[in-house]
Amino acid sequence: MQTLGNPSLNYNSLFSGLFIQDSWKPLRNLTVVYGLRYDLYKMPDANKNSPFPLSQHFKTDTNNVAPRFGLAYGLGKNERTVIRASTGILYDPPQTDQYRRALLNNGSPAFFTLTAVPGLPYAPAFPKVLPAVPTGFNLPPGDIATISPYLATLYSFNANVSVSQEIGAGFVATASYLYTKGTHLPVYRNINLVPSGAFLADGRPIFSSAARVYPRFANILSAESVGNSEYGGMNFSLQRRFANGYELFATYTWSHAIDDAPEQNIFDSATTVTLSDPSDRRRDRGNSLTDRRHVLNLTGACMPHFHGSSKLAKYLLNLNRSARNP
Repeated sequence: MQTLGNPSLNYNSLFSGLFIQDSWKPLRNLTVVYGLRYDLYKMPDANKNSPFPLSQHFKTDTNNVAPRFGLAYGLGKNERTVIRASTGILYDPPQTDQYRRALLNNGSPAFFTLTAVPGLPYAPAFPKVLPAVPTGFNLPPGDIATISPYLATLYSFNANVSVSQEIGAGFVATASYLYTKGTHLPVYRNINLVPSGAFLADGRPIFSSAARVYPRFANILSAESVGNSEYGGMNFSLQRRFANGYELFATYTWSHAIDDAPEQNIFDSATTVTLSDPSDRRRDRGNSLTDRRHVLNLTGACMPHFHGSSKLAKYLLNLNRSARNP
């Protein structure tokens, strides 16, 4: 067994963005914020000599325009009740590893492992090694990773509204709701499968183990921006602002996250999931692996003041407090 070729892979990508924002105060107790952002993600150049056509050119999505709008409104003479609301579109940079996989596994790999058993005409005599790819060796059909020509940039539509109420003694209670709609989530789909005509008990098709749409290759995993997700969450928090040397913060969130995109797109997940039915993504719509219905957080900070006869000890122990409250 011997590895041939060049194992190094070099490629470049350039991410750039332009952002403008302004705020307007039409009333004493009303603040309006609005802005616009444009992102351009230049993807690596494809190998024009790739044997699979979709791997010869990578599209760069250029219409990533993201507006946003928000406001804050204080109620009452003392404005102890504040209503905040915001909405906007946010674009997420593409996963460059998709392009690394597409460049590395384009049907003509830059390096591969060759096994030459005794008896083959190009098998070297031990302990010699092959200096180059031997004449007569044909690389068997391998898997390909490619990028769909319709791949678009993942973006989310976000909207939230909150109401905060000061309830005395430095406490502030807040209730908020957040909604997020994810669009163009990347999903890998095998596009080189041929149905056998048979089906599983649940209706999913069984694909042929021999026939291929492109017989020259084995599996062809295409990155497609077809996934969708939704998140809705209610949050309740109680904060005791810093005073007399301590502060407290408690928050409870109820939320629900669903999607139809396999969770191999989650970097901190040890699970790699593929489509259960490449012909019908609706079968994969359900609770996300990131779905956490109930979350409770309690935090606090305390900054005591120490007394004593030593001026040096008091200075060192109370230094942070003195810096905060000169």
